[in-house]
Order: sequence, then structure tokens, then C-alpha cells
Amino acid sequence: MSNVDESPFNLVCLICGKMITAEIVDENHQRTMEQLVESANDSGFLPLDAIEMTSYGHYGTTFFDPCDDGTQVAALICDKCMKERSDRLMHIDTKRRLTPFNVTMKSLRKSS
Repeated sequence: MSNVDESPFNLVCLICGKMITAEIVDENHQRTMEQLVESANDSGFLPLDAIEMTSYGHYGTTFFDPCDDGTQVAALICDKCMKERSDRLMHIDTKRRLTPFNVTMKSLRKSS
């Protein structure tokens, strides 16, 4: 499933296209949705069984790089797709060092 340039904008996994449900929390109200509404705000956007990946852009990309204006591009990826492709992920630690995600997670499981 994909989105067209018109409303409503369905919340779907970037990889498999599965519909994703999200909870929106605003002014102490919580509601569930499967389509993006105009009043949606990222600060209270909680995708369920999915992760929201965001980027401000990056040097070298020709897809999205608005040059530090504070805007972001975002994608939702369902947990199933993340797990199935975890061998392709990188982990970034607090010192900004990159390691393979699965290696880091294995190490963390051993130490706990």
C-alpha cells in the first residue's frame, strides 16, 4: 500500500506497506489513528508495534537535505520488518560510535 499526494495519508510501514496504528497524545487526551490528521504533532505521536525513523537530512543525500532549517523527514517501520532486517542496522552509542546493531544487542544481553 502506498500513499498518494492527497489526503488522507495512511500510516504504513516503509518496507512492507502494512497499516500501522498510532496513538496521539495531545493536551492530556489520547486517541488511536491509522491516518495522519492535520492536527497531529510529532511530540505526542506514538506508533504501536513500529518505530519512527527521522532525519534532518545528511550531507551526500540528494533525497532530503533542507540545510539546517529544522525540518525532518520521517518513516514508520513495523517491528516485524525491523527484526527481519536487524542485520542491516547500525547502533550509535552515546559517543557517536557506530557498531553493527546485532553485535551490540548481543553484548548488552550478555552483560545484563
